[in-house]
Amino acid sequence: MSNRLFGSAYINAGDESLLQREEDVSAALENRVILLSDLTEVLDTELHVVTTFDYSTRRLYEFTPFPFPDAEDQWEAFRHPDLEWEWKDADSTGRAFRGVTDIDRLTFRWNTSDTALTLGRQAIGLSTCFYLTTNDFFQPFAPEAIYREYKTGVDAINFQYYLGPLSEIDLITVAGYDSSGDFDWDESAAILRSVFSAGNYEWTIIGGKLPWRWVAAGALQGEISGFGVRAEFNVNFPEEGWEDAFGALEDDTYFQVAGGVDYRCENSLHIFVEYLYRDQGYDDYMDYLYSLMRADSIRE
Repeated sequence: MSNRLFGSAYINAGDESLLQREEDVSAALENRVILLSDLTEVLDTELHVVTTFDYSTRRLYEFTPFPFPDAEDQWEAFRHPDLEWEWKDADSTGRAFRGVTDIDRLTFRWNTSDTALTLGRQAIGLSTCFYLTTNDFFQPFAPEAIYREYKTGVDAINFQYYLGPLSEIDLITVAGYDSSGDFDWDESAAILRSVFSAGNYEWTIIGGKLPWRWVAAGALQGEISGFGVRAEFNVNFPEEGWEDAFGALEDDTYFQVAGGVDYRCENSLHIFVEYLYRDQGYDDYMDYLYSLMRADSIRE
């Protein structure tokens, strides 16, 4: 079992506005019950049941004229809603208590000497960078997240074929759902990944389908004179419906690239420097807000 208590407080020293409150406080208690079991010599299972109790002095965008969605009204495209239970509903305004229990992971894994097949809700991480993880397509951590012990699981099938000790080929399919919880191919993903070593570097090649787009991606990681070196990129080819699904202003091909270096000092200090460039970003901050509103209205 793992328990985590975290919170934040915000005090606005300036003038209040429609997007700000004088003060906001939020806190949460997360309880994670973990079950690991070897069913047979080649079959094992993993179960994570997470219960979260949230407290907040505000509702998101409660006083704004914009139709922003509340946090609890958002569905997660890669997680079927039937595996989540809200046993304490938040109040409509002001202070809010909310209690939720969900199945964060539920997997069955079949292992042989050179293959592995994992079925069910599982954590899938595809990035090589630490914080600006542009190739982490499924439930990525926020860049500022400090606690990274457990990555959120998604409903997926992952087949891995090991070519050698440092190389493998993976076929990953992730189920996507619409806002009503029905399976939706447009929201789903199916990608092929190859990982191999060459020239003292680990290289990754990724290609396939993501929600409403096709993607080609790559990454590398290694070390130069004691400095860790990491980089990753992806090129995206939107399909028809991309603009509506994500509230985008255009549906042109776009790319993202991230890279960084890190160095661990003898006194255990670990220094990271990373950079991210997003080709589909906006020049005006308000465009991001309009994009969020538009995507939510389309996906309802």
